[in-house]
Amino acid sequence: MTRREVIAAVFATLLSSLVLHGAVPGPKAGFRFFKWGDPPAPEMKSMGLKKGGMDAYFISDDDMQIAGRKATLLTYYFFRKRLCRVEATFSLDPPQFTTQTGSMLEFARMGAMLEREWGAPDEVDNNDAHIWLSSDGKTEAVLLTITLTIHVPFDGFLIGLDIEERECARLARSGAGV
Repeated sequence: MTRREVIAAVFATLLSSLVLHGAVPGPKAGFRFFKWGDPPAPEMKSMGLKKGGMDAYFISDDDMQIAGRKATLLTYYFFRKRLCRVEATFSLDPPQFTTQTGSMLEFARMGAMLEREWGAPDEVDNNDAHIWLSSDGKTEAVLLTITLTIHVPFDGFLIGLDIEERECARLARSGAGV
């Protein structure tokens, strides 16, 4: 094999791997380097809270950058000591956060960024939540707006990105084994 043929073969292999990577739309089986079913990592700390039958954890020095925006809170949820769900909550700085229109514009910007990564949403529900499914249907990601009904020192609009292993979350919410 000549040098030119070797370079062409390497280039073709790299190109095909990039194409294959882009050909699988939707969220992956976990979050960042954590996979669904992983136990809590040593750097995770319990928040002492339960939600939907799952225990909440956080990482104190976590990378909060998600979908082109810095999350205010990033929570990892475990069911039976196995990673089941991740929630990222975004509070928007003024002026975006102080109006529903500004919040919707930011929601659209984040949605467009996720569409570039995962493709078009598989569903947009009646509340305008954008829902993506992994290619195997096991992982679900939901981008949604949250309207606060409690008094806080700012107007009540947040954006959430929830990613979960669907069967695990269903079992946790049903109280299975709790």
